[in-house]
Amino acid sequence: MTLLKRLLAVLVAGTLAAGCIPHPSPTPAPPATLAAAATPSSTALPTATTTATATATAVPSPTATATPSPSFTPDPVAGLLAGLSLEEKVGQMLLVGIPGLSFDEGARHAVSDLHAGGVTLLERNAESPEQLVGLLRQLQGVARLPLFVAINHEGGSIVRVQTGVTDFPNAMALGATGDPNLAYEVGRAGADELAAMGVNMNLAPVLDVNTEAANPVIGWRAFGGLPEEVAQFGAYFVHGTQDAGVIAVAKHFPGHGGVSVDSHLALPLVAAPAEQLWAVDLVPFRRAIAAGVSAIMSAHLAVPALTGDPALPATLAPAVMTGLLREQLGFRGLVITDDLDMKGITSQMSQAEAAVRAVEAGSDVVLVMGAGASEDATYAALLDAARSGRLSRARIDDSVRRILALKVRYGLFGPPERSLAVAGSPAHQALAQRVAEAAVTAVNAQGLPLAAGRRTLVISPQTLPAGSAAGDGWTLCGEEVRSRSAECRELLYNPASPADQARLLAQAVALATEYDQVVLGLWDADLQRSQRGDDTQFRLAEALAAAGTPLAVVAWHLPYDLAGAPAGAAALAAYGETEAQVRATVRVLFGEIPAQGRLPVPLG
Repeated sequence: MTLLKRLLAVLVAGTLAAGCIPHPSPTPAPPATLAAAATPSSTALPTATTTATATATAVPSPTATATPSPSFTPDPVAGLLAGLSLEEKVGQMLLVGIPGLSFDEGARHAVSDLHAGGVTLLERNAESPEQLVGLLRQLQGVARLPLFVAINHEGGSIVRVQTGVTDFPNAMALGATGDPNLAYEVGRAGADELAAMGVNMNLAPVLDVNTEAANPVIGWRAFGGLPEEVAQFGAYFVHGTQDAGVIAVAKHFPGHGGVSVDSHLALPLVAAPAEQLWAVDLVPFRRAIAAGVSAIMSAHLAVPALTGDPALPATLAPAVMTGLLREQLGFRGLVITDDLDMKGITSQMSQAEAAVRAVEAGSDVVLVMGAGASEDATYAALLDAARSGRLSRARIDDSVRRILALKVRYGLFGPPERSLAVAGSPAHQALAQRVAEAAVTAVNAQGLPLAAGRRTLVISPQTLPAGSAAGDGWTLCGEEVRSRSAECRELLYNPASPADQARLLAQAVALATEYDQVVLGLWDADLQRSQRGDDTQFRLAEALAAAGTPLAVVAWHLPYDLAGAPAGAAALAAYGETEAQVRATVRVLFGEIPAQGRLPVPLG
């Protein structure tokens, strides 16, 4: 640690001990016409360590004795802010990507030359917990102020560290359990593992209400399709994350769940009227604000009911990011943009111009993941805007003050390292298995359980994890079913290839009559039908059912697939493909555990 950082740490620690860093201001009451939509659930949340608890204290009688004046303690945030140059302040507003697994010139440039306030990690940066600890130690070592280290660690397939950590099921699986306490436990356990690696910000939870079955980018990342349930599970996840000392970032404001376009590829249009937005999409964000969420991420989608402009992304709209989020909802925390490299932005303007407009609209931090020239251009554009007066010095200071306050509040100036023993620990693995087993949902239990010791044909998407016997070609699902069958064969298909699925259709139906039972795994079948008119997986299910062999259909990814399952087939929703979820689903198929979950979204 540099001498400057040691001095800052001493100053910050002393001020925190004196209680000078306030918690976020309480959310003001919503307008009377919106009170019903704003009312939080009566279910008590776990106590958050970052939330002050009011206690009833008797008011003392007046006395003539003079009350001593409190001793003055310097505000570390004001001191830190005053010590930064304009160039450093602008850099603090950048959350950037870095090139690779090691500390190289690109990483040094982003942190030292651009004065970046934080980095966001992708798979290209994270090989293992041990490697990540070493990389982040080097990054923090060259930063003048502690860095935000952010990562997408939502659960399921949206994780960036692929080995050495616990593979928790995704948000929709949590919603299917019906138990928000599990959202708290997973939020806290996952954050404990992140903190041990040096990560202090999780770009989660997703608070989008998935009301559109054909949504290609949210889906199982959402807790469900009902606003109150998403709000409750999201608030519990926020508390768990922040109780572990990691910053939670609720996303994607004002709500990405009701569209059928991926904002990575184009600008989605939310056609809903304002009343529907308040009654559905904004409910989870209002609850998260009341729960003390520290940061909120914007969405790159057009919301003309809020802006009057069908081509203006919410990220760049002052009416949304300031008028709605700050003034009407009373959010006092950090506002972060989604990645400005997405087509929802770059189809209209450069990242650099979008960064300036995002700050004008109300964002504090701009996320630029390109790692290289795009980050340089974004930094230069923000700095030019500050120097020219397009962005006032007061506006820059407002954002940097919030950035510094959050770094102080979460102890980023203190000792950063924790034991890595928590990453992938047996207790966390057991929690992941418990969630997976509580989530599996029987939409149709007819024909269950399957009979052990019989001949079983398994048809699986190639996206499932491989079995434990490396190189034998079986998925984990096939391997688990094989261990319970007298004879077993597994056919694999590529869910992204209509031609491969057509091949399977011809092969599988002929084989089905040679077996006593069939397990068919669907993968985004409903999404493929709605996005590109391909219904091959559903035709396969109907043909197998017509063949007469008992059939069990598993929707591995999205439960919407089960709306197209044959009426006479058993139907299970697994909500994801982690190893815990695969094992739990096979156990339910064979009656070893009951199906405990319930659908968190309607099937139509």
